[in-house]
Amino acid sequence: MAYEFLPPGKTPPPLSFTHFPDRVSCFIFRNWNMLSVAKMAKILGTTSAKVLRIAKFMGLPKYEAGQTKFWKTKGYISLIRQNWHLLPYEQILQMLDMSEKELAFCLKEDDFLYHKLGALKPAAEVLKYEEPSAETIARLKEIKNELCAELVKESKNFAPFDFKKCARVAPAKTKNLRMIYPYSASYGDPLMDDKLSDFSDEMLKDYARAGINGLWFQAVLYGLVPWDRAPEMSGNYERRVKNLRRLSDRAAKHGVGIYLYFNEPRSIMLEWADKFKDLEGATDKEGTLCLCTSKKPVLDYLENAMATLFAQCPNLAGIFTITRSENTTNCAYSTDEHKNSCPICKDRLTSDIIAEVLTALANGINRSNPKARVMAHTWAWGFDYINDIIRKVPKNVSILSVSEWGVETDCEGHKGSVVDYSISKPGPSPRAKENFLVAKECGLERVAKVQINNSWEMSAVPYMPVFDLVEKHLNDLRKAGVENFMLSWTLGGAPSPMVGLLSKSKEEIYKELYGEGAKAAAEASKIFSDAFVHFPFDSAYCIYKAPMNYGPMNLLWLDPTNYDASMVGFPYDDIKTWRYRYPEDVFSRAFHRVADNWEKGLPVMEKMRDKLTGKYKKNFEELYRFALVTYCHFKTTSNAIDFVMLRRDMKGNKEKLLAILENELVLAKCVGLCQCEDARVAFEASNHYYYTPSLIQEKIISCNALKRRLEAL
Repeated sequence: MAYEFLPPGKTPPPLSFTHFPDRVSCFIFRNWNMLSVAKMAKILGTTSAKVLRIAKFMGLPKYEAGQTKFWKTKGYISLIRQNWHLLPYEQILQMLDMSEKELAFCLKEDDFLYHKLGALKPAAEVLKYEEPSAETIARLKEIKNELCAELVKESKNFAPFDFKKCARVAPAKTKNLRMIYPYSASYGDPLMDDKLSDFSDEMLKDYARAGINGLWFQAVLYGLVPWDRAPEMSGNYERRVKNLRRLSDRAAKHGVGIYLYFNEPRSIMLEWADKFKDLEGATDKEGTLCLCTSKKPVLDYLENAMATLFAQCPNLAGIFTITRSENTTNCAYSTDEHKNSCPICKDRLTSDIIAEVLTALANGINRSNPKARVMAHTWAWGFDYINDIIRKVPKNVSILSVSEWGVETDCEGHKGSVVDYSISKPGPSPRAKENFLVAKECGLERVAKVQINNSWEMSAVPYMPVFDLVEKHLNDLRKAGVENFMLSWTLGGAPSPMVGLLSKSKEEIYKELYGEGAKAAAEASKIFSDAFVHFPFDSAYCIYKAPMNYGPMNLLWLDPTNYDASMVGFPYDDIKTWRYRYPEDVFSRAFHRVADNWEKGLPVMEKMRDKLTGKYKKNFEELYRFALVTYCHFKTTSNAIDFVMLRRDMKGNKEKLLAILENELVLAKCVGLCQCEDARVAFEASNHYYYTPSLIQEKIISCNALKRRLEAL
């Protein structure tokens, strides 16, 4: 079946997961306690009894109907990802109970989900149940014996989406911006939830108690305010506005402002393109219609739509907008080549085009709420344009810059720089300092975008316990005169101990949270911070494409998959993309330095764990758990790098490969048990769960299958 509404892409053969005897057992294993037994049976075209029979052969834990409740609403990205190579589109739609348009929206607007999946769909055949042969049943029973018994036992305690509160300290009061992404909020279209379940009063209070006074999430302007020429593309806009008004009113009562993130004007889907032909601009490679902001009706829409939105939602605190990005938003959104394809914009300055967009948005908001904050994110503005744009924006616009973008890096003499976000390489960079200085000269408010809790260097824990690095970053920004902070992208939004660094020293936090364990926490953080600075950061390739975020879940392969690593999606075995410009040996040594040096901090904490009581013990255990999981992710990344290099000579490196597999079994069990204990492990808002106990068990099965193959050489 063809799905022309979906983004174009290649359709290569799917991967074969030969550690299972067939695709049916793989499907049941991966989705156990995530999909109902009845749903799996319907997809497979069989009965629930037969699904239960296969599960029993494999020794899966007791079916818990309650655990499946939220996966299709809060964990659908996990379901899509783990079935991407197993199911064709039609069965993915069936699995999620989505329409074709709903899945299209999800793939396009859920933080570039289609790109995270590799911008392709493996050509999986329709999956149908077949009666297992005697040989298949024998293999299923072998799988039962290979499962980690301790993980099977503890998995009953895994409560997905039941997130504990992070340890935190009471903050000092401030009028400066402290904006963060709500840790567990859905990314795609949260305003379609009439219950606003991602924004409970208790959650808003928790953020306020931690010193957070702003929460942000994505929005699409025509989803809130329709174009007169095509109101049909703004379905449910009244519902979204009503919920936004309710949310912003309620949050304001807790001293928390709601901010919307916009990429505007959004390109127009082809089904509505005919109504916008007169406003078409540069050639759009996405298969949508790019709107030219040099044409007055487009700027008029931006201004009037913002005026309407802020009039309807008087307590909406403001917006931030990215005007040059991966999304097609204007003729100058990307390269000069793209801009030059527009007959009007090709003769205009990029800085004028971007400044006009920002002016239209700011003027519209100012008409309805002059107190609302309008933040212009400098992301991807480029060295040639950035200062010129800053000088051209209105005085009521705040300049928002990534603090660490452009920090120089050096890994064994291989020099590079930070692109996007980093904790291992604290800012502010010379580029950011210059942005802030120019903004100050223009009388504009300055906001630093930082990652206070985690980053794409490792996002599978709510926060990384590297107080030394984060404190240095914040202190250096204050020295540069910056006091307003955007504290996270979609990752790292927890109201955590790290947030306390906005108003207290790390020593004060250690004492307040860990009592007699303060000294051990301080010593361990210093070790972790000193280890983390060795992270091999150059451009955005490693942070997005290497296996750090998936950790032990990422499967190892003795035969090349021939798949390219995707952005925080599938690392596969694509070492060429992981390492970018670093030679393989340099890349390997760098991750060994990070993992091996990080590991030295764990015994420091282990000595104190049994000596603490009450809240100090609880807080210290949380700190240790996240430090341990972080180590496991860094160690398994170094293992994956070495495994790919060593497999080129399987016979000659047989013992080394077997040793890696043995270590992977230990790491998998470790993170699996941590996740069973704490459902925050491996969750990130825009990727949902990187793994579950089932996927960790699959890694164990896979490692055992690889061991048998190597031992047979």
